[in-house]
Amino acid sequence: MERVDGSSTPEPVLRAGLGVLDASECPPTFNVDPGLVVGLIAGGDHALRHSIEGAEDDPEQGVQDLKDSGLKAADALVGIAASGRTPYVLEAWRTPTSWVRSPSA
Repeated sequence: MERVDGSSTPEPVLRAGLGVLDASECPPTFNVDPGLVVGLIAGGDHALRHSIEGAEDDPEQGVQDLKDSGLKAADALVGIAASGRTPYVLEAWRTPTSWVRSPSA
């Protein structure tokens, strides 16, 4: 991959916003229910178009957003943290899952 400055050093191009965008494309592309693939981003939907500085550093909000998403025990969870240490993502990932709804809930 060639960079704008002409060098060939690879640049990271994946970020959470692209993951959320991909999630939103699943229903029309694969004819699946809109609730099947849910994208969450630090700072909420507003962060897709505007910088929300510090949102990714709020671990408690990551946990709350995940709880509010309706995650169930049979669901899969994918977290995108470009640095590998984003508090919003990691704390949600590490949180005990006792609050996750059972399939019968």
